[in-house]
Amino acid sequence: MSQGLTPKIQGGQRFAVCGRAGSGKTYLEKWLMFSSPLKWVIIDSKHDPGFDDMKPNDGLLMPTRIARNWNDNKYIVVRPNSRENDTKVLDNYLEELHESFENFGVCIDETYQIAMTSKAGPGLTGLVTRGRARKQAVILGSQRPAWVPRFVFSEANAIIVMALTLRQDRERIYEMTEQDIVLKPVEPRHWLFCDVAGATVSKFSPVTIT
Repeated sequence: MSQGLTPKIQGGQRFAVCGRAGSGKTYLEKWLMFSSPLKWVIIDSKHDPGFDDMKPNDGLLMPTRIARNWNDNKYIVVRPNSRENDTKVLDNYLEELHESFENFGVCIDETYQIAMTSKAGPGLTGLVTRGRARKQAVILGSQRPAWVPRFVFSEANAIIVMALTLRQDRERIYEMTEQDIVLKPVEPRHWLFCDVAGATVSKFSPVTIT
């Protein structure tokens, strides 16, 4: 991957995007989705203002409603209400999406709110593993990769590293990539693209959504 090349996420691919608040993580997630040919569901459990321009929906939309909304908008943002913003509820929702659609993408803006233990639930597990056969793409975002199950990174095609404040978060990325460069601080809005299969890392400047 070279400077200036846009990674176009295809069905079945998994990208982990890691960066602290203010790193540009949400903006980069949007750039990745806008560059992809897929339709997307964005789970915005933290109600990030970065998604305000995408007409977010209050509450989790059922698959039938999502299918209808996709006719007018490729990007459906759902913001769980206080009752829905629960690890088990969100994992069940992922399972429902996994069983309902093919050839689409799910962006989880904060993965640790769905799986903050060493073992992920059946929804996230199904989406990240069996979802390949159904051409389901996943963007797994997190401000705290140290809190995210290791299998999230082991299943990823690419790990994108942005500015991370805590060394333990950078060390989690190092565990999965064995690339020394990920241990060093990254400037805000700059990013490292770790190609897991190729065992290579490329450094990128801030992106612009046009």
